[in-house]
Amino acid sequence: MSSPIGHSLAGLMIYRVVHGPTSGMAWGQLALCVFAANAADLDFVPGFLSGDPNRYHHGISHSIGFAILFGFIFSLMFYLFMRRSIIKYFVIFSGLYLSHIVLDLMYIDTSRPYGEPFFWPLSPVYYYPSFAFLPDIRRSRESADFFISLFSLHNLWAVTIETLMLVPLIIVIWVLQKQSSASVLVGPLQSGREGYDSGREGSSHK
Repeated sequence: MSSPIGHSLAGLMIYRVVHGPTSGMAWGQLALCVFAANAADLDFVPGFLSGDPNRYHHGISHSIGFAILFGFIFSLMFYLFMRRSIIKYFVIFSGLYLSHIVLDLMYIDTSRPYGEPFFWPLSPVYYYPSFAFLPDIRRSRESADFFISLFSLHNLWAVTIETLMLVPLIIVIWVLQKQSSASVLVGPLQSGREGYDSGREGSSHK
């Protein structure tokens, strides 16, 4: 599994893609994207309360079915309370949730259950890809020392690797959006300048 930092960076990346090059940073919307990208790990909560944080982790909450359900619930809320496009926000929220599941598949799983029931409810079989290559986040199975166990050299290394992988992608997206925004602005300015110059030339010939 990835860390909350990795999932938050994925949420930031999707936020930048969705909001485009001309929009500023809307912190409330960014926070919502980060929450949605981390939401699948809420399955730690019932396990943590029962004394075994990993008991329900990587269950059906890490599946396409849950991503669709999550997207439907939040897009419906946006439609009912804000009259936003239900289809657009369904795609956004489902994509944010799904980014969590896909990112987790890239990590070497060292604790049971191995993999995720990715295709639930179509199939309950746990899927663990052969291409997983990133170091996972290791944690205790006991609630008492769960949070303390997260602060280890191994986990620091894992967070460093995922940060080095995701931050450059965010920078590339930002640069491309800036270039796109600049071309959009320069186009009308050039057209206006050309019109002004041709007007001056016409006046000089009179």
